[in-house]
Amino acid sequence: MGADPPSSATNVVHRYIGALRRLLEPDLPPRASGRWLVRDGAAYRLKVDAEVSDLPRFRDLVRRARKAVEVGDTAAATADYAEALALWRGPCGAGVAVSAGRRYFAAIDRERSAVALGAADAALAARRPQEVLAGVRGAAAVDPLHERLQARLVTLLCAVGQQAEALRVYEDTRVRLKEALGSAPGPDLRDAYLRVLRQDQHPAREVREATAGPDEWYAPSRPAQLPADPPGFAGRESELAGLRRALDSAQPGTAALVAIDGMPGAGKTALAVHWAHLVADRFPDGQLYVDLRGFGPGDQVSPGAALFGFLRAMGVPTGQIPASVDARAGLYRSLLARRRVLAVLDNARDAQQVWDLLPGGPGCLAIVTSRRSLDDLVAANGAYLRTLDALSIEDARRALAGLVGAARVSACPMAVELILSHSAGLPLALAATAARLLADPRDSLAGVAAELRAKASILDVLRGGLCKSFNWSYYQLDAATARLFRLLPLHPEPEVTAPDAARLTGTSTREAGLRLGELARQHLVAETRPGSYRISELVREYAAELDRREIPRSAGLAGRIGVPTA
Repeated sequence: MGADPPSSATNVVHRYIGALRRLLEPDLPPRASGRWLVRDGAAYRLKVDAEVSDLPRFRDLVRRARKAVEVGDTAAATADYAEALALWRGPCGAGVAVSAGRRYFAAIDRERSAVALGAADAALAARRPQEVLAGVRGAAAVDPLHERLQARLVTLLCAVGQQAEALRVYEDTRVRLKEALGSAPGPDLRDAYLRVLRQDQHPAREVREATAGPDEWYAPSRPAQLPADPPGFAGRESELAGLRRALDSAQPGTAALVAIDGMPGAGKTALAVHWAHLVADRFPDGQLYVDLRGFGPGDQVSPGAALFGFLRAMGVPTGQIPASVDARAGLYRSLLARRRVLAVLDNARDAQQVWDLLPGGPGCLAIVTSRRSLDDLVAANGAYLRTLDALSIEDARRALAGLVGAARVSACPMAVELILSHSAGLPLALAATAARLLADPRDSLAGVAAELRAKASILDVLRGGLCKSFNWSYYQLDAATARLFRLLPLHPEPEVTAPDAARLTGTSTREAGLRLGELARQHLVAETRPGSYRISELVREYAAELDRREIPRSAGLAGRIGVPTA
């Protein structure tokens, strides 16, 4: 049907959905919604769980295995990893003729490869390599150019005494790399090969003695974990200057600490990563990065898990990482005491989530971002705090030009002005616009502007990521604060005070003031002067939509982020 579907297209889709539902549930009454194929906004979603699909079961087992590794129980982790990998029967989507979902199948195959790496490390640390060998071999067969995975397979084969096969895997991989990529084996594969030649069946060595310095019992590495410098970054000159001053004025003998907070979509991560790239050469011993997932889908990253990742990135073998968080934090700070390392702790839930991750050694820098106020880091750790507001119109125009091209922006000045006005200076809204235009070459800035004129809301035109980002903050609110947030669009003025909020909610001025303060801490409103708060137009649109749909707020809804109806 392409871009011009017939008038009957919607009815045809509904009929097919009905037929699919009856296939899945033969006893389903006519027009019933069914259990498995459910409405999700303007689309449909196949609802599955670990009871009916291998993929959720696989992911549940992997989560359990990773939590076992965090507490040092590599034997339990090995068992869970082995069970997870045993669910696979070949590449994802094997035998499916359609091409539309290939990139999703490929992403799941990459997920399998990453899990196989973790399984091999856990099994080697637990001295139980035979338990995951079959699963890792299967994953390596699907991903033949994945050097690290092939290296793990070589090491596992060596550990179970199959040196001849280990050497065959190395040689086959070496040939494939040369033929397909024109490259020689990298350090992981070379190290595994040398281990076979030495007949070293136990690569995870024991710590030699408790008094040895950490660099004496492992080969340190230089991590380089920063994400790519964000495209289209523009403006923020004042913020960048402040960050530079904070770094230059850090007290001698201490680590520098900066905190960036602000409303959802304000570009906190982009600023942190961009500045980290600008100053990376001042930290020659490496850069660490972790998305702590304080606001977003899935579980938050615990301090113990983040420390585990950092220690592995710095070269500490899995079997030598302590089980307790305190011991991991102590080892982490010991390693950084003699180094100059930059650490970006992105998307933190609160200060408590990052305290164990802050380097203590002189010459290090930690950058923390959160959509919740980070005042605690200022009070307890002397952090330099910068709260991000929206971009200026001119900086927003430059950012959009950097994302979609200066020629497209200059060709449609009126459309651009309308888009910038509706985007409220939020980099996330600009990025959503760019993603839409880049995904469909037939689309244009003029087309987006025409939709805005018709629908009068950028949330209607560019929903998805925009709404979900706001949802992740909204679902952190308690019921009373969430109710006030949904009612704020009823206030006619751009600024609201505690007495105004009390009239909206029918509560006391004191209680309303406390609720407004919590919204400010979540950066859903901004305190412009003591006792007076402003809500941006884009957030006001979002809050009004919540109120129109009468979305209830309860702890049980936390897992339903992104679902538009109750």
